[in-house]
Amino acid sequence: GVKVNKLTTKEKQQLSLFDTTKNEKQQRLDKTLDSIKEKYNFFKKKFDTLEINSFGIQEPLYVSKDSYLVKTLVEIYNKKTNSNKEAIAIGGGTYARAFKNFISYGMTMPGDLDMCHQVDEFVEIDKLILSSKIYAEAIYELSK
Repeated sequence: GVKVNKLTTKEKQQLSLFDTTKNEKQQRLDKTLDSIKEKYNFFKKKFDTLEINSFGIQEPLYVSKDSYLVKTLVEIYNKKTNSNKEAIAIGGGTYARAFKNFISYGMTMPGDLDMCHQVDEFVEIDKLILSSKIYAEAIYELSK
């Protein structure tokens, strides 16, 4: 992604690039960075700490909803929450990309305010306990 500091009120602005090959992605990233540097060069006069950094390319993560991993985790979640939800994909990065057959399996519950990685991040105690029960069963089932 591309991180642009000091240009927005947000801490980070990230641009994701999804082309077919790493070389095409790198070329697109280089072109995008050159465009940003050129377009916002005049900001350097106003913001002496302006930085534009490239953090490289990270392949997108995709695991099929039909995989044993996803089906098992969704089944456990639904059993513990007495619901009938389906797996969803969300934007953002995850360290799960570094491993084969991994997914990000988070604890934000439907209807909750998503405070993940925000200032004053928190979780309600009952949701923490429920999530711990979900994780424990998931570990047990997937380790069989």
